[in-house]
Amino acid sequence: MNAVEKKTEARKLIIPRFKDAAYERNVWQASIENGVAFDEVVKPEFWAHVAARLKPNDHIEVVAENGEYFGELLVIESGRLWAKVAVLRFVELSAAEVPAALLASAASGYKVEYKGPTLKHVVIRLSDNEIVHEGIARKADAELWVNEHLKTLAR
Repeated sequence: MNAVEKKTEARKLIIPRFKDAAYERNVWQASIENGVAFDEVVKPEFWAHVAARLKPNDHIEVVAENGEYFGELLVIESGRLWAKVAVLRFVELSAAEVPAALLASAASGYKVEYKGPTLKHVVIRLSDNEIVHEGIARKADAELWVNEHLKTLAR
């Protein structure tokens, strides 16, 4: 059989190159504090305090504490005070899911603010600055609560 007639066999993955991912990389979750934009999260210096724990191919799930976004990052390189990451996935979670006409405004006498991981989004009555409802995970849901509350008061 000459070289032209020789069949080319398909390449196959060998067993030592097939491993449980848990042994090869870490999966981290970072809770991103309120007010930090996703653009800041992907900068190498953002990871300065945890960079020593990161290694190439680690995954980082980033979750905005106020529920605005979720992202999945892949660590490309890391040093003592930096980590270069690639964005695998980004999802904006509190976008315009609610029609603008339904959203409450300051004219309604209420405002929605994020007050941290315990209280979450709260509804504040502007006349006396009292919190009238708390613990709402997403801003859009808090706005809907205000809208429903106003309907109830109008009855």
